[in-house]
Amino acid sequence: MLPLEPYVPHDLRLEPSLLAERRRTVAQTTLPHIYAQYLKAGRVEAPLGKAPEKIHFFYDSDMAKLLEAFACCAEEFPNPQLQARLEAYIDSLLAIQEEDGYINSYFHHVNPEGKWRWLHSHHELYCAGHLIEAAIAWHQAFGRKDFLDAMCRYADLICERFGPAEEGKVYNFPGHQEIELALYKLYRYTGEERYLRTSEFFVRERGRDMRAWREELAELSPRHNAEDFMVYAQAHLPPELQETAEGHAVRACYYYCAVADIAHATRDAVLADVCRKLWDHITQRRMNVAGGIGSTPANEGFTRDFDLPEEYYYETCAQIALFLFSWRLAMYEAQAKYVDVMELTLYNSILSGLSADGKGFFYSNPLLAFPREDGSDVQFHKHFGMCERVEDFACSCCPPNVARLLGGLTQYMLAQTGDDLYVNLYIPFSTPAFSLASAYPFGNVIELEWHTNDTRRLYLRIPGWCRHFELTLRNRLLQPEIHNGYVVIGEPRQAGDRLVLSLDMPAQLILSHPDVYRCSGMVAIRRGPLLYCLEEVDNGKNLFSIRIPGHPRFDEMDMTIGEIRFPALRFDAEQVIYPDSSRLYCPVDETEVIACEAKAIPYFLWGNRGRNRMRVWFPHRPVCSSSQGDIPASSASQEQ
Repeated sequence: MLPLEPYVPHDLRLEPSLLAERRRTVAQTTLPHIYAQYLKAGRVEAPLGKAPEKIHFFYDSDMAKLLEAFACCAEEFPNPQLQARLEAYIDSLLAIQEEDGYINSYFHHVNPEGKWRWLHSHHELYCAGHLIEAAIAWHQAFGRKDFLDAMCRYADLICERFGPAEEGKVYNFPGHQEIELALYKLYRYTGEERYLRTSEFFVRERGRDMRAWREELAELSPRHNAEDFMVYAQAHLPPELQETAEGHAVRACYYYCAVADIAHATRDAVLADVCRKLWDHITQRRMNVAGGIGSTPANEGFTRDFDLPEEYYYETCAQIALFLFSWRLAMYEAQAKYVDVMELTLYNSILSGLSADGKGFFYSNPLLAFPREDGSDVQFHKHFGMCERVEDFACSCCPPNVARLLGGLTQYMLAQTGDDLYVNLYIPFSTPAFSLASAYPFGNVIELEWHTNDTRRLYLRIPGWCRHFELTLRNRLLQPEIHNGYVVIGEPRQAGDRLVLSLDMPAQLILSHPDVYRCSGMVAIRRGPLLYCLEEVDNGKNLFSIRIPGHPRFDEMDMTIGEIRFPALRFDAEQVIYPDSSRLYCPVDETEVIACEAKAIPYFLWGNRGRNRMRVWFPHRPVCSSSQGDIPASSASQEQ
């Protein structure tokens, strides 16, 4: 089967929906807010070198993501004032391009002697990659050719400098992957083979001979364990030998994106199989219930299988990286399971990274929040946004990354190959040819209507969480085949035809794998693609004494946070009343259990009503039906 390609008709327009409104908020509020924060922090004026003490070596990448996000939104949400300011920033950046094509604010103004000296740690190629992607986006949106030409010159320099040692080139690699993705995108955009070859070099040779990194580490960080760093940066093994996801989660999934790109471009079955194994390992062993990855702040990355704590860490950028990795596999293999993970992480641990008003951000996306009453954790939260969103971070990679993902949403919705059209994400849209209407993810009905005749074979994704669905065309019930998680409709549609997909979307309790020991005996609440949580503001201060009995009935109630309207879930629960708060422990028979009513909201909306406690996983009290009789003894007990 031929791989899929994104399908974005030039006349496609998003219709009102949760994601369309989030994208509008990004364009109208978040982007100007980020720009103002970056101006204050010195990022905007970094190419001018006015305050070199403020310039950090990753600042260019933050601005590049902001540029890309703006370009993605500008056609639908023009902002001439912000565009003029960003144009001026691009002008200042191009003004410092050196004769050989090199562009980097930090190494131009702050540390010129350090150029190309510490690739393992100083983000030169990472910044270059994001600038290349930004230049492509500005050329697509505004036709700005000088920016693209400048970044092509920079890419040419990188291609001339790095490569096989036998070609007289520098055999070295970026510490933080991104240039690989950018060069591949630039190859697809320009058709220049050298960009593909250099991207392939960075992908295939990583993990073979890492002497250059060892020399850099010995100079810069002599106490650092080089082998630990190789694992942290996915350079411990060549790509074809990597079978488990290791190290820094963002770097890992960016690398796996690049491996997938090269596997596809070169038709390398071995690398393609590596991508499948890595994706399976992440999603079946190292991803939390909200689609979050990278479970520890120690390395912002993976630890061991099933180690998925509630409190940490799940960086927003890591979820975005997993989304992009899953999208590539969905395009290359046309399987709905990859889109299921895209949807899971998008609606939960990516959207949670942005506040309802568009001006606050989480760096980390925990599944439990317990802010200290004395406020002693506030300084920590300013850096990571653990219990409340903050306006910006010192390491501000996440805010513009969320913005560029939501800004570019349309490229992830539909795909095509030959005469086949795939509908992956159910985001309402309209075109002159056909349209999609739905209240998804809150509503369960997806309606497609055709305005012209269409003979293409249609593939509609049936989400993995859906146990039953119904599909009608012209009010006639269909019984279509299911292929790789998609229902296939081969019957041609005519103008005026309406196809309706109804998905069963009850709220339900879900368990984790028994080896996720931190969640043993606990349940979470899910409705459709949305994970739900309980907050102190709705359920009181004793939130952590709530437990869920049996299989409660969930009643939906309309609720609004900011401008986002959604169905909250009300259900009967139990609360354990502790007898004496002055005692650290007490016998169980001294406690009291009372009935209480609990209210759950979508996880991505928590933290929008002030600092308060939050939890996703709750103790569960199973209720055995009397008709089932006694619970049988375990086999171990019977043997005794």
